[in-house]
Amino acid sequence: MRLRTLLAASTAGTILAGLGGMPAHADPGAVPEARSGHVEAWGNALAATATTVPAELDDKQIISVSASNKGTAAVTADGDLFVWGDPSVVEVDAAPVGLTDVASVSLRLGGGVALKRDGSVVGWGENGIDAPPTGLSAKAVSVNNQSAYAVTTDGTLVSWGTEHGPSNPAPPEGLTGLVDVSAAAAVTAALDADGELHLWGLLADNPALEVPSEVQGHVEKLAVGGLAIGVILDDGSVRTWGISASAVPLELTGETIASLALYSGNAIAATEDGEVYAWGPNADINDIPSSLDDAHVAAVSVGQNHAVVVVTDFRVVSSPSIAGIPAVGQTLTATSAELSLEPDSPATGQWLADGEEIAGETGDELTLDEDLLDAMISYRTSAVRNGETIESTSEEVGPVTPETVPSTTTLTVTPANGAYGTTRTATATVAKSGGTPTGSVTFTLDGKAATAGLTDGKATWTLPGDLAVGVHTLTAAYAGDATTDPSTSAVATVSVTKAAATLTAGKTKVKGKSGTIAKKIVLKVNVGAAGVSPDGTVKLVLKGKGVKKRTVTVTVKPNGVAKVKLKKIKRGKYKATWTYSGSATVIGGKVKTKVTI
Repeated sequence: MRLRTLLAASTAGTILAGLGGMPAHADPGAVPEARSGHVEAWGNALAATATTVPAELDDKQIISVSASNKGTAAVTADGDLFVWGDPSVVEVDAAPVGLTDVASVSLRLGGGVALKRDGSVVGWGENGIDAPPTGLSAKAVSVNNQSAYAVTTDGTLVSWGTEHGPSNPAPPEGLTGLVDVSAAAAVTAALDADGELHLWGLLADNPALEVPSEVQGHVEKLAVGGLAIGVILDDGSVRTWGISASAVPLELTGETIASLALYSGNAIAATEDGEVYAWGPNADINDIPSSLDDAHVAAVSVGQNHAVVVVTDFRVVSSPSIAGIPAVGQTLTATSAELSLEPDSPATGQWLADGEEIAGETGDELTLDEDLLDAMISYRTSAVRNGETIESTSEEVGPVTPETVPSTTTLTVTPANGAYGTTRTATATVAKSGGTPTGSVTFTLDGKAATAGLTDGKATWTLPGDLAVGVHTLTAAYAGDATTDPSTSAVATVSVTKAAATLTAGKTKVKGKSGTIAKKIVLKVNVGAAGVSPDGTVKLVLKGKGVKKRTVTVTVKPNGVAKVKLKKIKRGKYKATWTYSGSATVIGGKVKTKVTI
């Protein structure tokens, strides 16, 4: 089979889709929608019905597949679940019909589990697999003939189905930080975020299944089948071991593996560049169809009697787009289509005017001239892979308007300098020759933007009233319109100083004036600052003849009032000095008053 290299992007104007876009709870076994494709299956006569792909899937994009002994399951990019095969097996017969919003699926002899996009799980089949715990929020699932397992979104493990016992051992306690799980009848494994495997099951203690020391800490993907364990390591290589494991083909040496599946001794893998390999005791599975010779396989699964793969279709993931102002004298720039696979040769581009090709304009930029006045402009990408041509055209922009003229943007701030809390207004004035610009202006204050529309060539914006004390920078950028070029103002500075505090002493309240001692007095001061609610503290110093000086510090309340309460004060005349400490936005102050007690 011919090997291919899937690049991250093409340098000739066609972008290859990345690997993002998976649902938040998607199973590691699902492929990104950008790599979705159609299903192909093959195997021996026992799986004839499982290898016959339903006609309903002919025009569907597939993101997840799974195979059992005589059944096949697939999940479409739209989230629909399809299960087909021998109706006499429970995983096919009991499969839910019409299940939607699915992210991935795991199918095995006796049952199946579907992981939905919201993290919930649906199970079907025997031994209680059809009754997952309520409220489950999972990111990976797997099923064997006795139990189902889910890795929760917080990295712990949940199981259900046949009660755990000697023939169906429970998983180890306290597993955390998990990212994936893969179940088989005699051994099950979970993978944690540190690349280490955790095994349990009827034969998990068999020395042949022991995880090699050089593998632990380096596992990125996991596959368990029968009495065999397979992993993809962080260097992209594949390792298998166990009682029924088949030797990895020498042809995979040096290859980077993207997908791996095991079932008993059967194994199948797809390389990062889409090549598929199968090995093990089933010759019919190992006989890979010639239809895959020039295909790109994104995901694989294998059962007892057949294999199933997702073949990425050569298709447009997103259409081209155009940026720029459609006016004579302006230059438009095209962002090319995103493709699912690399074309055989660099993709070509073509600019169109009213749907017709513009002679000689095949680059990613188009300068508009008078001949294109009033035309609607679009951009088309063409790419070829294995003899198949796909084209994609952007949405039209236009019609092309007359030539644009330069503009100037002038920025003023009133007042540019002032105390904290001052109301400030920024005004951008946009001018050009021969008319009044329209559109919008974006004000950028200390890196944060706000947009306002133009009215008679002017746009205004009220700056935030809580600007911190210090110097701030502001610019105004006019976006342009159909006949006017964009422009940006010079940088304006806004200086914010602390607000001045005004202290006003209130009337002193005295209680209990009998004799020479006032039992209780209350002194009050009001701290004010324009447009600001002062905070901080006020210190009162109270002095009088023949008495001890009193010093008290209190906190200013949000309404600006500070109160001091004193007891057993000798009656007489005093001097009260109030000192406000100031704050990050208000300057300190002082007031002196005379008090008679």
